[in-house]
Amino acid sequence: EVLFPGNATARKVAKIQAEDLALLLSRLREAGALDVAVQPLLMKKGRCGQAVTALVTEAKAEHVRLVWLCFSSSIGLRERRQGRWVLPRRAGVLNTQRGPLPAKQVLRPDGSMTVKPEADALADLSSSSGCSLEQLRNEAGSSLFHSDEAWN
Repeated sequence: EVLFPGNATARKVAKIQAEDLALLLSRLREAGALDVAVQPLLMKKGRCGQAVTALVTEAKAEHVRLVWLCFSSSIGLRERRQGRWVLPRRAGVLNTQRGPLPAKQVLRPDGSMTVKPEADALADLSSSSGCSLEQLRNEAGSSLFHSDEAWN
């Protein structure tokens, strides 16, 4: 499935080796897919397959289609327009006892706000500090959030 900011393409890939699938996913990302996901399927006649979905901007759609059809066993794709609802958010920093931790703050419909540390930054801090992700999330939960960004 190739999704644009409002579009999607779906394709079931039935016969593909795990290594070939991993390479296809990498090539789709390199071609401009914002995200790529895989789900196992039980297809007709009891055959196992994979559903591949790629989120793609309209501007990158043609290139992603070309890569998909050249580097997979697919003989066609399905597309559909797909909308997206998002909550207001802004980037900032959680001031933790271990130093600044990049995070995002989200404004919920009821007026409450939640903050989530950036996954890559959390993983880096875990590696450098030797602390578990759970421990760092707990520490981040009691830290002050700061942002100079406007809500978007």
